[in-house]
Amino acid sequence: MIKMMARYLSIVISGFCICLFAYSDAFAKSNVSYKLVGLKGDILTNVQNRLLIMQNNTGEYLTPALVHKIYLQGKNEVKLGIEPYGYFRARIESRLSHIGDKWIASYYVTLGEPLRITSLAIEIKGPGRDNSAIQKFIQDFPLQVHDVFTAPAYDKAKTKMFTKARSQGYLQAYFQNQLVVDLKAYTCRIDIHLETGPQFYFGAVSFENYPYSENFLRRFIDFRQGDVFSSSKIIKLQQAMEKSYYFKRAVITPDFEEKNPDREIPLKFNLIPPKAKRYSLGLGYGTLTGARLSAAMSLRHIGQEGHHLETEMKLSSILSGMGATYYIPGKNPLTDEWLMGANYKRFEPKSGKSNTVTLTGGFSKKSEKWNTSINLNYLVEHFTIHQYAPEKSHLLYPSWKTSYIVTDDLMSPKNAYAFNLIVQGGSKALLSTTSFGQVQARAKCIFSPVSFARILLRGELGFIDVHNLEVFPFSMRYFAGGVNSIRGFADSSIGPGKYLGIASLEYQNRIVGNLFGAVFYDAGYATNHLATPVNRGAGIGAVYDTRIGPIKLYLARAISKHTKPFSVEFSLGAEFS
Repeated sequence: MIKMMARYLSIVISGFCICLFAYSDAFAKSNVSYKLVGLKGDILTNVQNRLLIMQNNTGEYLTPALVHKIYLQGKNEVKLGIEPYGYFRARIESRLSHIGDKWIASYYVTLGEPLRITSLAIEIKGPGRDNSAIQKFIQDFPLQVHDVFTAPAYDKAKTKMFTKARSQGYLQAYFQNQLVVDLKAYTCRIDIHLETGPQFYFGAVSFENYPYSENFLRRFIDFRQGDVFSSSKIIKLQQAMEKSYYFKRAVITPDFEEKNPDREIPLKFNLIPPKAKRYSLGLGYGTLTGARLSAAMSLRHIGQEGHHLETEMKLSSILSGMGATYYIPGKNPLTDEWLMGANYKRFEPKSGKSNTVTLTGGFSKKSEKWNTSINLNYLVEHFTIHQYAPEKSHLLYPSWKTSYIVTDDLMSPKNAYAFNLIVQGGSKALLSTTSFGQVQARAKCIFSPVSFARILLRGELGFIDVHNLEVFPFSMRYFAGGVNSIRGFADSSIGPGKYLGIASLEYQNRIVGNLFGAVFYDAGYATNHLATPVNRGAGIGAVYDTRIGPIKLYLARAISKHTKPFSVEFSLGAEFS
């Protein structure tokens, strides 16, 4: 009896352990990974996404039986993920491995022969069948006979064709297409039929919520009533207006509901201007130069024709001054602008001092990436270079400036590059103390090879050809040194000179959040003699990104000159301005 009870108890305990093991195995978190061999690019990405969706739909806790089911289903997902890219004869071999608590589903793919387009027919019906833009698109159609058939390329080609039709005013266009794939004969026939429907046109324009005159607002619009309707033109104009100086927000709404026998679609512009006044502030500090302060104010709504005034003041131990520039919009306010300005500057580097008054008038034209201006300047300057007698200089000179910038953020970019070029000159025969020609180029590149790092490259070159250097304005000569030049040297402590050359390399590495650590190396010169030794500075720093631009704090040393062991440089402001 006792033996029977002991045996019964043993069976019960064994059964309990088996159940416990099964329960634990069923609810243990299963780590399933996939190995894909023979795939790359978009095909690999598509297959990976399908496998991920499939596994997510099964839940987080998997039994071995369910894992095996997923493994078998995965082979079909791999097949379905490959086929949209034209491979319908792919051979797939698979294997399921179990190592520790990890399952590995391996799929080895041989893509085989791709399916190619064997027949392609495109037919345009309706009033737009003779439209030159649509016909030109068909001539250059993205798909051709003998191309490998892929579903993404097929969909993209149709979308481009549909977009082209709508951009020509055929807002009721629709497709009647047929795609026939014969896997036995391994052929692909594509028949595309586009019914354009009637053509529509831009109608009357009305404005809401605007501080400007209607005549001024109409200068922004590059199409007229009766022109072919295009949604892409509306989107482009809306984006350009929102990026411009004149608007905080711009919404352009076509009124498709209004019945019009001429098929003209009215447009309503809802415009929100920026604040009438804008203020900006810049701060800086260097142990070699002391504090620096810059402040600016914009009066953005002077009258109803888009006129505006920009004023700026700078204060530091080396450079101080103030200026004002009055802007008048040109024919197209988005791109053209006239300007008149006056500026006073006091410049006191170690090598001398100057007081300068400049009057400027000119015209500027800009596009999405380019900004070019042509100005006529009149300068009067009293200056003293140490060990020389005081001089007075006056120049009447034209200047041509152009800049090119591409950036993902003007304030704190991750990837950007910019280029500036200035060419100017004057003649003694035309109200100038001396004849001269001057060229200066600047370049700056910022790129992020990985998410946690940034590399900044900066370079600058300049050359002055002057008939009489002694009476050439002190402030127009070249200087170097400071936080935006050669760090470790005081602002404008290198120079003056006829030649300028600066190169800088900086690496920034994210520490946490928006805080970066930095190391840098700067080198360059500002001199009258090219054989002058190059000045070099290096150091470390911290950079913190903010909405108003990066806050920069550097510890720099002039390694080519015996000065204080280190200097501290601080600045706050936009990376590009």
